[in-house]
Amino acid sequence: MVGSVSVHASLPEELWCAILDYMKIVVVGASNNVEKYGNRIVRHLLGEGHDVIPVNPREGSILGRLVYKKVADIPGKIDIVDIVVPPDATLKILKELRALHGLNVWIQPGAESDSVIAYLGKHSRDFGKVIYNQCIMTSLEREYPDTSS
Repeated sequence: MVGSVSVHASLPEELWCAILDYMKIVVVGASNNVEKYGNRIVRHLLGEGHDVIPVNPREGSILGRLVYKKVADIPGKIDIVDIVVPPDATLKILKELRALHGLNVWIQPGAESDSVIAYLGKHSRDFGKVIYNQCIMTSLEREYPDTSS
């Protein structure tokens, strides 16, 4: 436990249960390139019935969804911000998210680094739940198959 918020590499069952209620998932690093995980994740989460909001400063629309340039531009409550970008970009995004206070953050494998994890530990009070070292596509399905719509 760091500060008042746990930073998790693996999650206890009660935290997974809390995730089941989340519906609005922002995917930072969403892409129109079907070979990239930013596209695969958006497709998967949409297929599971989640309200998916893509974020990418270079795209206008992904899979028919309006793309936002940054998370701060998205109206309404956000349940999870899923980050699927290189670690250098992850650190920059986390600094922006920190100013929004209390967002739940899911960092995809490959988007994390020692400096990203250290930053989260240092600023844990500024985030909600933090999950890393797990893929959102496989972890939700594997742990809770009833989350599919």
